[in-house]
Amino acid sequence: CFRVQAGRMPAGERSLCLIKPHAVLNGSEKDIKDALNAAGFQIVAQTQEHIALPRVEEFYADQVGEAHHEEVVEHVNSGESIVLVLEKENAVAALLDIAGPHDPEAAKDSAPESIRAVHGVSMVENAVEVSDSTTSARKQIKLFFPHLLLEMQPSAAEVRAYLETHIVPVLTEGLTSLCKKMPSDPFTWLGNWLMQNSPLGDKELNLNSARQVAEEVVGRLGKGDYFGEIALLLNKPRQVSVKVTSPILKVLYMDRESFSRILGPLHDILKRNLESYNAYGGNDFVPVAEPEGGDITDTDGDKTDKEDEKEPEAPMPVFRRERRKPVFVEPVKMDEAWEARVIDKTPEEKERINAILKDNIMFSHLDSDQNDIVINAMEGFNHKAGESIITQGDAGDYFYLLDSGEAEVYVKIGDADPKKVLEYTPGQSFGELALLHGDPRAATVKAKSDTRCWALDRDTFRRILMSTSFKKQQTYEGFLENVKILADLTKYERFRVADALQSATYSEGDVVINEGEEGDIFYIIEEGTVVCTKKITQSVA
Repeated sequence: CFRVQAGRMPAGERSLCLIKPHAVLNGSEKDIKDALNAAGFQIVAQTQEHIALPRVEEFYADQVGEAHHEEVVEHVNSGESIVLVLEKENAVAALLDIAGPHDPEAAKDSAPESIRAVHGVSMVENAVEVSDSTTSARKQIKLFFPHLLLEMQPSAAEVRAYLETHIVPVLTEGLTSLCKKMPSDPFTWLGNWLMQNSPLGDKELNLNSARQVAEEVVGRLGKGDYFGEIALLLNKPRQVSVKVTSPILKVLYMDRESFSRILGPLHDILKRNLESYNAYGGNDFVPVAEPEGGDITDTDGDKTDKEDEKEPEAPMPVFRRERRKPVFVEPVKMDEAWEARVIDKTPEEKERINAILKDNIMFSHLDSDQNDIVINAMEGFNHKAGESIITQGDAGDYFYLLDSGEAEVYVKIGDADPKKVLEYTPGQSFGELALLHGDPRAATVKAKSDTRCWALDRDTFRRILMSTSFKKQQTYEGFLENVKILADLTKYERFRVADALQSATYSEGDVVINEGEEGDIFYIIEEGTVVCTKKITQSVA
């Protein structure tokens, strides 16, 4: 009888480890990483960030109602955490083992060398949170690193279930027949038997007319190039595979939801280039060089001579412009004599503003004193439907939080009529661009319905927020300005793109996307190079 033995996956399993704020603050990160490395874990991806409350709540959603749940959520939302994706054989079980029991005191007795025993303080501040199953590992990795989800290996249990359901019954019968016949060429005989007895149909395997699949290089991409947009624009599978060819690849990326919400202004620009992509087989990338050998591929994957190929009517425009000087105003140094405004508010109003600030990434890094300064300085404004809250071209005086109602964003370019580009709902913010750059308002925001806004004056905004919190924003904006497809966006549009981007790092040989998979991520290369390949089916003589 042919049996499947449960065993380890040949390529490592992945799990997630979150180093909590108290451990980051007291400098335990290095010791924890050293312990993980010593245990044989490879760090596949990592990020350090102040996790917004909604994402913390989603991370702990399966622990609602358990002891200390609310305190744990509050702690993880209180400061920066470090999130690691770790890989090794049986990673989930191994990580649970090295993390130790949740209670640091219990860990000191039963697992004194564990991370929680060494670095934990209490049930809330117990150093790390780790995935407790392969299911939770997938869910948690998707929450922080959606681009890694498709790379994850199935668990041994999942592999065993698949083999026993789909493979073992047929293969057992085939091997039994093979042993009875004992043909001189057992592999060809078994191949033909499987094709004839496959549950999918009766087909004869003829090796002389077999076809093999090869990969053809169809493009190479580098800094400032982008890929992944076609799958999102057309809701079709990935058309190429993209593999890292440099020692390290750094990308900026956004998921499907952000792509659809933020890149509205780019949608028409990107679609105009679809025709030129078709010359490369409808591939999911912007080519920077012709495929090797001078041939190109049609949409069915068959090679075509260049002279027979119709030249694209709308090639991608290449913008060449001088790198502009940074437009951010200089950070403001705190003056000891400066005092922030204090606008009287009811306790209920303060609590409402605080609730909005907790979910706003721009304020997530503030300590309690800074948060209080911002709340006290906020001033309430009401606007009737149709009234302008800010007007394009005006000087920037306030940053706004939308408390109630809805607002619409309009941008006017040249003599054209203003174009609606965005809508705001309660909890969202706007008006930061003019305060960041020291430029006139880049858009008009009108109340779609009666609205209530909380406004932070320019002086407080700059003194509290601009000293440290926008370094990444400034870096991303400067980089995006030199990405060809984004070069003609307005400053406002580019700011919104930069605000939505996340970063990821890959190593040489890593596959970023696989041909045929569903596409949920749009990528821009910040550093490094990749090769794009497409599968070509060829006959074997």
